[in-house]
Amino acid sequence: MMNPQLLVLASGPFGKSVAARLSRLHRTALQEIDDGTHPSLWPSADLIVLATSHERPRIAEALDRASFAWRRPWFAVRTSATEVQCGPVVVPGRTACHQCFERRRNQHKRPEHATAGDDRHPSGHPEHHVGIAVGFARQAVHEVFDPRPSSGIGGTVRRFDQISGATSKASVLAVDRCPRCRTRSTRDALWPEFAALGEGRTR
Repeated sequence: MMNPQLLVLASGPFGKSVAARLSRLHRTALQEIDDGTHPSLWPSADLIVLATSHERPRIAEALDRASFAWRRPWFAVRTSATEVQCGPVVVPGRTACHQCFERRRNQHKRPEHATAGDDRHPSGHPEHHVGIAVGFARQAVHEVFDPRPSSGIGGTVRRFDQISGATSKASVLAVDRCPRCRTRSTRDALWPEFAALGEGRTR
């Protein structure tokens, strides 16, 4: 797809800055969601991007459900005190869902001690972090619409570590029997692929 239509749901200064830059690169419909949103308010789009200044788990969950109901890809871009993250890139029927990403992350998450400031989030950001986030987002858009997808499993998460300055990427493996992205019909569709691998063929 040469010029996909994006819907960007943006909140916070960082999210809105990312949305503004993406609008210069793609046909984009923008909705500001600082006070919340609902799927019934979202116009049709080829791809939905959630751009925020911190994690918005309830909106991400609503997006993930809508993504699989509508068969529309989506990904999130957000910042935190220590990193800029883009992904996972969720493509229904092709990748793991965001719910699987959360479950995998929680498997490896270290226990955190609650503090009085847990509900506070960074209010500022360096401008070059927006550029990094938009660069990640452009790679994510390409991943969704590339007519020649790589042999990887997709669901890519891209990160920039603000402490070390390092970038990284990793794929999300779906949780077995996930009711959202690994339904019976999805699992059954994998058997021909396994058979082709056993015979030394690829598709």
